Amino acid sequence: GEYAAKICDKVYCLGENSKKTAAAAGDKAAWFNTSEALAEALMAETKEGDRILFKGSRGMKMEKIINIVKLSEDMIL
Repeated sequence: GEYAAKICDKVYCLGENSKKTAAAAGDKAAWFNTSEALAEALMAETKEGDRILFKGSRGMKMEKIINIVKLSEDMIL
């Protein structure tokens, strides 16, 4: 979390296992309990041209968030 906070503008964390990462990232972190809440925040807080790195285990089903965000972008275009 500390390193991510040094190189990223914002660190979005999902699930119980990422609470320590969010704490280490400090005020740059946003922690979410559900994929839907995280996807909603991404759609509200990011703009065209922003780069997003998704990192998570298969168990976290990060593709769910990616699909929600992609669907939202498709609807806007």
